[in-house]
Amino acid sequence: MSFWSTLFKSDEQQILPYPPNHFGRYSDYKTPAQRAAWERSRKEFEQKRYVPAFEAFMAYLADEAGQYVHWEAAEEGVTFGFQQGSRRITGYANEHEFKAEARIALANTLHVGFLRRLVEHNFHFEYCRYALTDAQEICLVFSTFSADASPYKLFYALKELATHADKQDDLLLEEFSGLSPTHQSNIVAISDGLKAAKYAFLQAEIARVLQVMDTSTLDLDRYAKGFSFLLLSLAFRLDYLLRAEGHTMEAIERMSRHFFESDQKTVSQKNLELRREMKKIAARTAPEFYRELYLVGHTFGITVPENHTRFATLVESELGQMDWYAQHGHPEIALSIPGYLVGYALFSFALPRPIKDFLELYMCINDAAFIGELGYQVPYVDSRGKLVGKQIKRAVQQVVDYAKVEHPNLKPNINALQFGDKIAFARTYLTMLQGLDLTKMS
Repeated sequence: MSFWSTLFKSDEQQILPYPPNHFGRYSDYKTPAQRAAWERSRKEFEQKRYVPAFEAFMAYLADEAGQYVHWEAAEEGVTFGFQQGSRRITGYANEHEFKAEARIALANTLHVGFLRRLVEHNFHFEYCRYALTDAQEICLVFSTFSADASPYKLFYALKELATHADKQDDLLLEEFSGLSPTHQSNIVAISDGLKAAKYAFLQAEIARVLQVMDTSTLDLDRYAKGFSFLLLSLAFRLDYLLRAEGHTMEAIERMSRHFFESDQKTVSQKNLELRREMKKIAARTAPEFYRELYLVGHTFGITVPENHTRFATLVESELGQMDWYAQHGHPEIALSIPGYLVGYALFSFALPRPIKDFLELYMCINDAAFIGELGYQVPYVDSRGKLVGKQIKRAVQQVVDYAKVEHPNLKPNINALQFGDKIAFARTYLTMLQGLDLTKMS
């Protein structure tokens, strides 16, 4: 159970003012029991006891609450099912074969456009393939001989199947009118009021950032990197705070992918691409956007595991640039630099759990006003918009207290935090995180 989950269920004062699956991307941290199940699976597989190996592997995938992964003994094998977003992945395994599938959409007509799209995807998959059932349902399928189904292969194959199935159902249905949705499971609807608040925030924040660029006295080419921070910080904040599925999520992933890819484009040219993508997101109607807003559970995370050094290096290389912008009257760009660092890390990495907890705390503090509009009480900012240092220090200490068994050297310099304004707080907070010792107990 995560730090935030523990606090959310605690009788003590709540630190994170919302349930842990309401914001941000899921990271599949494993408990000691899950890691032990992995070792059992690996050893059983090495002994060629395939069905026990598959059962232990399912125990490795299962979340603590037992909500999203289920399996049971079947004739000479095991059947299983697990949740990834709105998709349910099901399958069976025995001593001879392992097979899993996810049903994505119903093809009312076999249009050449989406068939070509599926063939193109098949070319890029490492483990899976698209197929059609007799009932014209589009499925994503993985199958292999049991003798080849090591825990390592199963993990990457099922993750590929699950994450692509969860993403492509929304994208294919929006693009191709000849497709109909199949059953979506484990979806929790959110209220129309919350959807409206998120849509208003999306529109207001995109308009605000574009206005900052359009009215800035800074040259867009000479200070292109500063404007990149502004745009990317916005993208990653929208990803974390809105938690939209489908089109918006794919657009933000595409923005990140294209910005960081190695090509011949200048930073200014990439900024223009980011602006165009932002305008396309803003141009979507409220009903189109509302279809992306719902709560779901996950089995696999889509962020990449990274250690604290990766984040600390990122902070060291970029954070110092905020001082120039702050000193020369450009607070929006100054704040976008720590915003980018925190947002990019949450968007891209599965960092050690204490670091993720600290980054989520920063997000909660930085966007307390919007989170308050969603109906949550954020104790870190008062009614005047001033930071409440006592509450922030208390939250930091509780993250430390929760992590101290596994990370006994985690001792942030809480007294160095400054609460006079958001810029001073952001600088001192990220500097504090940069210097943490995440050495685990041996």
